[in-house]
Amino acid sequence: MTGVYGRLNVIFEMLAKLALLNLLWLVCTLAGGILFGLFPAAAALHEVLARLFRKEEVQIGKAFKNAAVKNFKKANASGYLFTCVLFILYVDYHFFHSFGNIGALVLSYFSLLLFVILFTAFLVLFPLQVRYEGSLLNSLKNSFRITLGYPGLSLLILIGFVLIGTAMFYIPGLMPFYLISGPSYFCHFVCTRKFKKIETSMEG
Repeated sequence: MTGVYGRLNVIFEMLAKLALLNLLWLVCTLAGGILFGLFPAAAALHEVLARLFRKEEVQIGKAFKNAAVKNFKKANASGYLFTCVLFILYVDYHFFHSFGNIGALVLSYFSLLLFVILFTAFLVLFPLQVRYEGSLLNSLKNSFRITLGYPGLSLLILIGFVLIGTAMFYIPGLMPFYLISGPSYFCHFVCTRKFKKIETSMEG
């Protein structure tokens, strides 16, 4: 199928796969008791997305399960490391913001800036780990290098998440199908394009 109908068919097929991935993410998260399933489910989602982007023939359910099991330890380790630091920065922001002096306000907004940078690095981490499968330490270092070294990418990810979140807010019927898979697809798409450009520049 070619032309407009062919493109529409590709779009609707991807939308159906994203809806399935969203469901699998929820099932995997609940199966892990939320605490131990949340981050492996996110890692599995990105791994399946990577294979779909490469136009591989994928049995989505089986691939998702295998990826969640494979990434269980690494995903939970990185996920809770980021979560702890993000929580500390969140508390710091509100603590400093409760004071009225200028110095405390400066510290509060500095904490907020660090929070945003760390959150963006966390978003970059999942597609990065899937693409390169390095050690956890290298993945963490590279996620920060990319986040800080390519502010345009970081800004694009944040803007995209805000726009997608706004769309979900005004069209809540989208949430059961694309609440997690939608933003993940966008993040994986823009990160993969940037990774390819970085690889090309390094080869040149």
